[in-house]
Amino acid sequence: MPSPEIGRQRRDHQPESGQSKPAAPAGSADSSIPPERDRAAVWAEHSAAEPSALQDDPADLPALFDAVAARWPDAKALVCRTGEATFRELDRSSRALAAML
Repeated sequence: MPSPEIGRQRRDHQPESGQSKPAAPAGSADSSIPPERDRAAVWAEHSAAEPSALQDDPADLPALFDAVAARWPDAKALVCRTGEATFRELDRSSRALAAML
């Protein structure tokens, strides 16, 4: 579910209701807002880098995470209502938890 701020940005991004003709056909209009486009660009970049890493063996997830964390340590790995974490932070936290176990 999008945050209230994202909802406001989407609403404010919509064309004026009094506009007589749309600037482009309905299906071709970009209704995303800059933060969404930025996030999609990062996802596309990351997924293109490791396209089928888990298709061969799902057990390779830890290795895939290590590779992504090494390549993009400052990229957002998790985002939730209470905060966010980069791959570097998530890697550090997961290693600390593993050491405690």
